[in-house]
Amino acid sequence: PRPHLDDKVITAWNGMMLSAFARAHQHLVLGRGSNDDGEQSYLKTAIGIAEFVRTNLFDLDGDGQLTRSYRTEPSSTKGFGDDYAFFIRGLVDLYGATLDQQWLEFAWRLQKKQDELFWDDDEGGYFDSAGTDKSVLLRMKNDFDGAEPTVNSISAFNLSRWWHLTGDNKVRSRAIRCMRVFSKRLENMPMVLPQMCVAVNALRDDRCKHVVLAGDNASDDGVQRLLAALYAKYTPSTLSLAFVPSDAQRRAFWEELSDFYASFKPAGGKATAFVCQNFACDLPTTDAAELTAKLMD
Repeated sequence: PRPHLDDKVITAWNGMMLSAFARAHQHLVLGRGSNDDGEQSYLKTAIGIAEFVRTNLFDLDGDGQLTRSYRTEPSSTKGFGDDYAFFIRGLVDLYGATLDQQWLEFAWRLQKKQDELFWDDDEGGYFDSAGTDKSVLLRMKNDFDGAEPTVNSISAFNLSRWWHLTGDNKVRSRAIRCMRVFSKRLENMPMVLPQMCVAVNALRDDRCKHVVLAGDNASDDGVQRLLAALYAKYTPSTLSLAFVPSDAQRRAFWEELSDFYASFKPAGGKATAFVCQNFACDLPTTDAAELTAKLMD
């Protein structure tokens, strides 16, 4: 007889694949201008993952929680910390590949739910499990980035990104507290928490850049040229991306996220890019090559 097949869909694992396909589209398709049919399918796959999880593994009209897994139907098990951390990261990467605001809004909603369910107010950091199951006597915080990174390593990176996107000191404080929980481990054996090291660098490195694009619609040719220029070179110091549309309804999300976005508008009616560090921005540019040069500085 054929061996049993483990064909369940796990939210956390799909979050990692979502991130991988979204980033592949950013750098291989947008940045390199690839027309390869296989590489062109990366974005379609990423969007399919995000839509499947949102439709089948997210309680939109109820408690707003993720479900752990799916096989023919959603399981009865609520999501764990890694489901939130990995899927949030994937959604932010998908936003970076598409500028489709719905994915960033979804990520922000899940971040608030993760904070509510898993954050340790007393000691800092995120528990791996929620505190709703009374049969769980000890809630753990894993401290080893193995085949899968830890909840806190990815969550700390997510918070670092949110800090650069929002400028909210509460978010920054939460990121710092998350890292401090593992400070001894990082000091003595940093090689066992490489993803946490990435998060620390993302929060503390003054060279990290935040790019703001302003335009009418994400699909406009000018916006897409700037987006392609953003990924033309691999610049790991470019940590976060925002597209601030002209439409008042969609723009409201950004202005609610931070007052920082109120003044960003297209220059002369053209899609415009602003490269910012520590919430201070260079002069705007509408030229794709100039944007790439600014990011390489």
